[in-house]
Amino acid sequence: ITAFNLLDAEQKPLTTIFGGDSLTIRLDYDGNCDEHNLAVVVTIVREDGVVAATFDNRDADIKFGPVKGSGKFVIELNRVLLGPGRYLISPHIYRDVHGVVANEDVLDYHDRIYEFTVAAKGRGYAVMVDHPARWVHTPEV
Repeated sequence: ITAFNLLDAEQKPLTTIFGGDSLTIRLDYDGNCDEHNLAVVVTIVREDGVVAATFDNRDADIKFGPVKGSGKFVIELNRVLLGPGRYLISPHIYRDVHGVVANEDVLDYHDRIYEFTVAAKGRGYAVMVDHPARWVHTPEV
């Protein structure tokens, strides 16, 4: 992993985002690896250690490997659903040999090195997930 960035809607780096805004995660890499089954995973954890979200290239049906040079992965979140708070991010790349990560399979692991804050728009209290909802009100006459 040669670079890792969180970008706003205008593709500018950010450290704070409002819940409901869009977010782009960009991971640049460079390497030389003959493995065919590589996993690229980005894990977001709350400050208290609870895993809030995980993004995995295999869940997106994107095959990765072998690697001969550089490239990048872009993950687009149209709407951040995380509640207000501080979050830590761990991007990592490993060999998906056994379906379970073993220490010898890890190629690059940036454990909770990156962080960002989610702020609430107009809400004075914290929630765990800012889930989208559609309200309908039909007054009785």
